[in-house]
Amino acid sequence: MMTRTISDAAGILISEIARLGRQRVDRHARKLGLKRSEWRILNCLYYHEGLTQTQIADLMEVETITVGRLVDALEQRRWVERRPDPRDRRAWLIHLTADAAPMMREIGTIHDSARSETFGAYSDAELRDLIARLEPVRDTLLASNKRDSVATEPEGGLAPFADVKITETTT
Repeated sequence: MMTRTISDAAGILISEIARLGRQRVDRHARKLGLKRSEWRILNCLYYHEGLTQTQIADLMEVETITVGRLVDALEQRRWVERRPDPRDRRAWLIHLTADAAPMMREIGTIHDSARSETFGAYSDAELRDLIARLEPVRDTLLASNKRDSVATEPEGGLAPFADVKITETTT
C-alpha cells in the first residue's frame, strides 16, 4: 500500500471532485446533443467573452487545432462567431452569438442542478469558508504558472472563474 501525504490526499480529492462534476454535467449535456468539449468551450466564452482559440485551448488543456475544429462545428450551429481582434490583425476572437442563448440557459440549468445537488447541504457560511480556503491554493498555482509562462492568459487571468463575483444565495 502506498503512503500518501495529507497534501497528496487533498490534491487527489480536489481532482476527483472536479472529474466527477464534469461527468455529471456530461450525462445531462449529452441529452442536449453536446459533447464535453462543446459545452466547455461555450462555458469558457460565457465567462470570458472574446477569447482567441489559443486562450480557449489553454483553459481546456487541449491543442489549439482541436479548438479550431470545435469552433468550426459550433460556428456551423451558429452558437459562436469569429471576429477580428482589433489588437492583432492576424488573430480572431471567438464570441457567443444570440443563437447560443437558449443553449446557454439549458447548460446553466444543468450547472445549477449539479451545484444544488453537490453543495445543497452546506450553508452559505460553510461555502464561503471553503472558498476562502481554496482561493489561496488557486492563486499560488496561477502565480506559479504566470511566473513559468506556461499559458497564454486572457485579460483578468487564465482561471476561468477567478473574476466571478460571489452573490448570496436566496432560499
